[in-house]
Order: sequence, then structure tokens, then C-alpha cells
Amino acid sequence: MSADALRAVAAQIERGWSQGADARDADGRAVPLISDAARAWSPLGAFALLATDGIPTDHVRRALVAFADVTGANSLQEWNDAPERNRGEVLSALQEAIERVEDAR
Repeated sequence: MSADALRAVAAQIERGWSQGADARDADGRAVPLISDAARAWSPLGAFALLATDGIPTDHVRRALVAFADVTGANSLQEWNDAPERNRGEVLSALQEAIERVEDAR
């Protein structure tokens, strides 16, 4: 189920990726995370949305820890918001976290 949580986060990021805000609208303006106008999400924003998808908290926690381990970051927000970061790197880190979680089973 932790791998499913990571897949759900990756799917959000594939739809749209945000830096500097948990969620952004189609014009790039920061919007509330659960706004109908949201079209892009940060990884942390996407993780927060998992609660609305009914994924148990312990699976979300394990998924978040796996993602943090892959990035090696002390702050996932700072990691995501680094000027040199791009969506491809975020998706690659999520894929690696998925593989680690699946290998640990």
C-alpha cells in the first residue's frame, strides 16, 4: 500500500508540478491545496491529498519516509523548491522510492 501511495503522488505530479506552493492553478498562481482550480502540486501537497483518497496514515508515512530517503534531503520542501530541480527529477525520485518499497516487501 505504501507503493500505491507513492504511485498516487507520482500521478499528481505527472498532471502538474509546483514549486514554491503546495498547489497552483493553470496560470501559476498559488491556490489552496484542495481548490478545484489546482492544476499543479508539490510532492508534499500531493502527499497531503492522500488523506482524501482513503490511504491509511501508516502507509502514507512509510511512503513519505521512502521518498525522503531517496532524496537525502533534510527538508523535502527545500529539495522540491531548489531552483535547479525539475519535474523529471521529482518523478525519478518517486519511482526510486516505489522500487525501494516494493523490494522491501
